[in-house]
Amino acid sequence: MPDWTYTPDRSLSKSSAPRIREVKFGDGYSQRAQDGINYMNESWSLTFANRSFTDIFNMVSFLETKGGNTAFTFQPPGESEVKVICRNWDASTLYHTGVNSSSVGTLTATFERVYE
Repeated sequence: MPDWTYTPDRSLSKSSAPRIREVKFGDGYSQRAQDGINYMNESWSLTFANRSFTDIFNMVSFLETKGGNTAFTFQPPGESEVKVICRNWDASTLYHTGVNSSSVGTLTATFERVYE
């Protein structure tokens, strides 16, 4: 079971950038090869919109304890579990006033895949 258990909004996006080594020779000839075993750089841009204040608080607290450098597990929808770090996130909260009202918020974060 992944460490990060919150389900992101369906509008998440994934970026992939393979790390490639290239050698260029004369006459425009070149050779390319994957750079190492774990050559695939991947990141996910996630949004958690209209969540309860408690959920936003818990997500931010979790990310703060990881400090941007400690890996945790995350399972992107439809994919296998991966180890990631989160170097940056933004949280906003909309406070409601009045009887029987609750606060909601939004968290946006970028998770970067790491190999350890």
